[in-house]
Amino acid sequence: MKNGGSQRRLSQSHVVLGAGPAGLVTARELCRDDHPVVVLEKNGVVGGLARTEIRDGFRFDLGGHRFFTKKPALNAYLTEVLGDELVDVQRKSHVYFDGKRYRYPLEPVNVLWGMGIADVTRALVDFGRAQLTAHLLPHRVETFEDWVVWKFGRTLYELFFRSYTEKVWGIPCNKLSAEWASQRIRQFDLGQAVLTGLKLQNRDQHTTLVEQFRYPRRGYGRIAERLAQDCRSRGGLVLLGQQVVALKHDGRRIIAAKTADGKRFPTCSVTSSLPWGVLCRLLQPSPPDPIMQAAERLYFRDLIIVHVRIDMPGVTDDTWSYIQDAQCRIGRVHEPKNWSSEMVDSPNHTSLVCELFCTRGDVLWRSSDAELGYIVVEELSEVLRIVPKNRVMAWDVVRVGFAYPVLYAGYESVFQQLREYFEQFENLHLVGRSGMYRYHNVDHVLETGILAAKNIIGGKRAFDVFRVNADPSYHEDIAHTDPLEIGA
Repeated sequence: MKNGGSQRRLSQSHVVLGAGPAGLVTARELCRDDHPVVVLEKNGVVGGLARTEIRDGFRFDLGGHRFFTKKPALNAYLTEVLGDELVDVQRKSHVYFDGKRYRYPLEPVNVLWGMGIADVTRALVDFGRAQLTAHLLPHRVETFEDWVVWKFGRTLYELFFRSYTEKVWGIPCNKLSAEWASQRIRQFDLGQAVLTGLKLQNRDQHTTLVEQFRYPRRGYGRIAERLAQDCRSRGGLVLLGQQVVALKHDGRRIIAAKTADGKRFPTCSVTSSLPWGVLCRLLQPSPPDPIMQAAERLYFRDLIIVHVRIDMPGVTDDTWSYIQDAQCRIGRVHEPKNWSSEMVDSPNHTSLVCELFCTRGDVLWRSSDAELGYIVVEELSEVLRIVPKNRVMAWDVVRVGFAYPVLYAGYESVFQQLREYFEQFENLHLVGRSGMYRYHNVDHVLETGILAAKNIIGGKRAFDVFRVNADPSYHEDIAHTDPLEIGA
């Protein structure tokens, strides 16, 4: 066993908090290097936000997760973990807006037919004015609304951005940080959409337009399941149903994790994928009051999944459908069968995963499963008109807390205050979406876990995990030097 020494040292483990992909990939890398590892997960299954639920032969993810990266090392890593379980899925998406269905990315004929000449003319004039103003009269951009109006013009902002964004985040666009817009829609512009629609430019030049992505045949949860299996095969412990209630520290290092059933785990290091507010409440002694108050100011948007089982061979040929209309509480829909035929119990059946964005404790969150099912079936049949009510077999409801970190305008100073506090613990490593308060996709999550493991194995913070998904281009560009290629 590496890092040997005294009996006290041998009794310690690298403790990982949370058995989602971020925590498990850290654990896997440590186990591969022959380190003692214990993963503590409060739920009875692995996967976290990226788990796959199974109900009566139907499989569904908690929202549609795709895997796409331009980093060859990450692609190779996923292949190593999943092997022949991976399939390539052709992306096809639509936006539902004002009772019409638009292909995404936008295609000129489709947009013209749906919007009408007057709206399109106004949008193009606004877009041209915005581009000219951005180059000649640069101004301060602080909010999502500032960024989109500056980039696209007010007409497109009002038509295609405002309603959906406010539905997702639950706050006005002028209260949402411009950072989120710059991360999610950085290089996408109207000219690129037109070129793409006319087949004069390849969609995979930008990740919002990518035509193909990778997916595990039996659901995204297979990533975490295979990672956990690999950890256990190498001697690591992946313990489920373990609620951590305290992290003991001496002000410099975290020395032990304690669970609700009284177990105590002495720690070499702690890797956390927990939300920062939860992490602060676990620390003993407790953080100073200003840190506890700051932790309360970083909050998450929550999610309700209503999985509708349908007595039809198929509903759409889309991988995603985005519901812009404000009167619809459904925000996004995907059809798992279109991602893999193994996600349903029969070729004669399909299902729809309907996402309802909410905040813990609000009206939607408190609604009963029956009420939520009724809302979703009504909207599918009467508003979107894609599923007759008499074809609905059943529905399943899953409430998902801490789904999306809310990057509200001005959050950055609070984020930095907390990050600096956590960094005073020399053996604490933060990974993943919730654990870093970053809007990471699974490729980013895996990268943070791999780099955290490299830091632990190397005994120093050689890699800054907070640089992952912070590049000025959307998602990943191929780096000049890829840290995933460095070292063993």
